[in-house]
Amino acid sequence: MEKVKNILGKGNSAGEVYMVQDKGTGRDYALKTVLLIHFNKDEIRAWVHLADKGKAPELYSFHLEDNRVYIKMEILEGKTLKDIFVSEGFGQLMADKEKSEQKKCFSLLLLHGLLENFELLREGKFTHGDGHSGNIVVLPTLDVQLIDFGSAKGIRQGDGIDHTNKLKADVVNIIRQFCAAYSGVDFNEYCDALKALQEKNFQDIQKSMTNIPESDRNWLFRVMLLVFDTVRDNHQEGFADTSKAASEVQAMLPPRKDLEDMKKKIAVLLFPEKYKNPHHDPEFVLEAEVNDEGNTLLDDPDLADLSTLVDLKKDFGDLSLF
Repeated sequence: MEKVKNILGKGNSAGEVYMVQDKGTGRDYALKTVLLIHFNKDEIRAWVHLADKGKAPELYSFHLEDNRVYIKMEILEGKTLKDIFVSEGFGQLMADKEKSEQKKCFSLLLLHGLLENFELLREGKFTHGDGHSGNIVVLPTLDVQLIDFGSAKGIRQGDGIDHTNKLKADVVNIIRQFCAAYSGVDFNEYCDALKALQEKNFQDIQKSMTNIPESDRNWLFRVMLLVFDTVRDNHQEGFADTSKAASEVQAMLPPRKDLEDMKKKIAVLLFPEKYKNPHHDPEFVLEAEVNDEGNTLLDDPDLADLSTLVDLKKDFGDLSLF
């Protein structure tokens, strides 16, 4: 493997995440390094669980070397939500009143995608634990995937840990991203968002939303409360079951045909480099990015380091989910 460039920066417990290239095949991968002392077994468990559902980058392999865990993974063809929020296309969504329906559609697609990912993790008995905009990737299709599971935690009965606040934190962070996607405004801190949602009082944040009509602000706050009500009371029946809220969010989207047209217009704004000009082409299509090899982990000829994969049970203990 040859390092090509740094692509994702440096995390708290992880080293830098690099793009690496297999010298034999020329294929590119992302490589993350984590000090063994900081390695979280639940990172792999939660990651694989979501990747199996197509909601996270594929994890190809990981191995132990010199007290570091090296994790080799797929490079997603998308942008982090953090990058989207500062992009020219997103700025147009925010500023152009004629694009208000596109802005609303994008924020609802994001919210629904995040709720879907949350529900999949919850069903697998995991929390993500770090749902900020830099750990959310939007694909050119506007599908949503999560990355960086370093703070993930397994929810296990009898472990003596109260997981309700971790679930609540994941939901509040989802609401924050939805709020920012629709209004361009985020809460200063997690605690500010939690307090506003608990008290149903958005006076502070709406001071930064004077450019948004009152009716639109009220709609935004109603949707935020709809989602938060799934975790409002730690002892409520069906705590953190967001499936019904996700269905209601989906019902707010345009009808299927209109939705597909809307998604194309949004994608052109957010991913102009990925799409052909829809005004000149008879068919609006994504530029060809087809991987026709169809290889799995076991028959992939360029994963030569499979022989050095760490003995999971020996080096990290029992990695069974439960």
